[in-house]
Amino acid sequence: MKIQGIKSNAFLPLSIQLHQVFFAIARFLPIRWVSNHWSVVLGDWEYEAIGRGVVKRPYSLKDHHYVTEWEIKLSPQKEVAIRAYLDSLVGKKYEYLNFLYHIIRIWFGKWIGGKNDTFSCIELVNSVLLRVGVNVSSYDSPYETEVRLNRLYGGVRVKEISKAAQFQYWLIPAMKLFATFLVVYYAIKGTLFVVDYVVNYF
Repeated sequence: MKIQGIKSNAFLPLSIQLHQVFFAIARFLPIRWVSNHWSVVLGDWEYEAIGRGVVKRPYSLKDHHYVTEWEIKLSPQKEVAIRAYLDSLVGKKYEYLNFLYHIIRIWFGKWIGGKNDTFSCIELVNSVLLRVGVNVSSYDSPYETEVRLNRLYGGVRVKEISKAAQFQYWLIPAMKLFATFLVVYYAIKGTLFVVDYVVNYF
């Protein structure tokens, strides 16, 4: 079994990554550019929690940036059990509230979220790690999980982004942020114009 740590430039994963910077600052820990998306690889299949829920797909590095993998040796019996567990989770919904719960935990040190049948990507990975005997909590942050996996299993970078592609990696979210700023700016400006027109007209 392999745990896969991915660095994506999509909005949701970048938000997760920003949370981990705040997590490190709040605890006086080294700031790390940790993985912002996580999955479990068993044989030819990859299990991950994304926006539409827990999915199972053929294992491929094609659509990922900056991939690190941690290999955990399992007995044949344990691998069968983990595969059955992951297959039972396919179709479960994504847990968006974890963003709020992790922010509260970062600044107040308390986890208020419950345990239910919804998963974020790191929650899915932590649930599997717990079942194979790794000392994690289901609500551990990506920062905590990555540091622990590095200590226990080392980790191997299996896909490195090229220098030429790094520009595109950051350009896309920067353009989205700029476009969002323009939309918000002109929406406010248009609203103020209408309000001013109505006030002066009447």
